[in-house]
Amino acid sequence: MTFVAQRAIALDDDIARWFPEFAGSSPPITARQLLDHTSGVHDNPCQSDGTALATCVRTLAASPRELPAGAALSYGNSPFLVVGRTWGVLGVHDERGAGAQHAVPASQAVEVEARAVVTG
Repeated sequence: MTFVAQRAIALDDDIARWFPEFAGSSPPITARQLLDHTSGVHDNPCQSDGTALATCVRTLAASPRELPAGAALSYGNSPFLVVGRTWGVLGVHDERGAGAQHAVPASQAVEVEARAVVTG
């Protein structure tokens, strides 16, 4: 939500703005839909098999949607991988050397984001 407050992203923006591989999604998928389980992006083995985050997000973009974006609620974890990748695209990186290629554990997310804001 920090990025929303900083106006780097709006909840109702089409995510294809940051992820061109989602440009063919019809209807477009928004950040809000990723967060509220209505994006239609469904779970994929890439989320738990050690695939790098950026690669998994590309796989998710190329995968068929479970349902049209905004049509209904469908719980899953993969939409949160896209949200996590957004941090890397917007400039927050895991300082342990993985860069934007791997997800920052949720327990460290606030700390990493705070360091990025402070150090600039």
